[in-house]
Amino acid sequence: MDPNSMLFVVFMGTVLGMVLGFLVTGEGYGWLFNAVAGGFGAIVGTQYLAHSGFDLGQIANAGVSACLTSGLTALLLKT
Repeated sequence: MDPNSMLFVVFMGTVLGMVLGFLVTGEGYGWLFNAVAGGFGAIVGTQYLAHSGFDLGQIANAGVSACLTSGLTALLLKT
């Protein structure tokens, strides 16, 4: 993955994580943890899904992975 694509994937994962954090937790610093989880999930998920049967393309893999990891983080922080 070239550096520009990597930066875009991290940015997209962070923004999706922040949005999900605001929607689910609604208060406190949950958005920060979700932003970190979304960025990390986007990077790891893009590489993981690219070598599986669920490959949707680089950007879609990052979006799906970021939403899954930040959603799970938001639900864990909510409990």
